[in-house]
Amino acid sequence: KMVKCNGQPVAKLSDSPGKGMCEDQNYLAYLRQVFEIEDIQ
Repeated sequence: KMVKCNGQPVAKLSDSPGKGMCEDQNYLAYLRQVFEIEDIQ
């Protein structure tokens, strides 16, 4: 699975817990803020 593109992190967001993917937690937090997604754990 792709985890970076041109040195930048990539993420897969899912509405099912555990199906999303991202190695960079800061980038994931940024995406959650931009798309107004709750942090489900």
